[in-house]
Amino acid sequence: QQGIAEILEYFKNDTRFHFYLRIHPNLNGIKYRYHTSLLDIGNLYTNVTVIKADDEISSYSLLESVEKVLVFGSTLGVEAAYWGKPVILLCAAFYKYLNICYKPESAEEAFSLIGADELPAKDRADALKYGFYCMYDRNKNRKPNGFYPYVVFKILREIMRVFKQMRLIKGLEIPVKEDSGQL
Repeated sequence: QQGIAEILEYFKNDTRFHFYLRIHPNLNGIKYRYHTSLLDIGNLYTNVTVIKADDEISSYSLLESVEKVLVFGSTLGVEAAYWGKPVILLCAAFYKYLNICYKPESAEEAFSLIGADELPAKDRADALKYGFYCMYDRNKNRKPNGFYPYVVFKILREIMRVFKQMRLIKGLEIPVKEDSGQL
């Protein structure tokens, strides 16, 4: 919530910006303060519309209407990138090392990206790769929703971090066997 409040505070007098805070539908009925405090943020700032978890408003309808998408790790960031929206990632995510979003390294850089008049969307190729990766079920060692268990993601993320530090990878590529069309 602190990051959201800082953004709203920074842009509170800039009438060019209005933010829509879509609370994830899976948080419906959650009573913890980290969630309920988000509901109150609309009372503190006039430049935000809070959309509750149980509201009928579709996240995808919002996605179609907005200029930019700010995410704190949500998979909606990948979907927004696929649909050609500029995505600003403000927290860790499984797709952090893909070239689908802007990853500011400071609050000032985040404010600059948010405030930019022309912020081009990133290439959607890595969003497609991520989507295919999540769907691919070669080993059948995944949960029913298509994702590997969390520990595998943690290991892959660490390997990617090390490879990136060693400058062995610039992005992820998924090899395709020419003869079979399989990954």
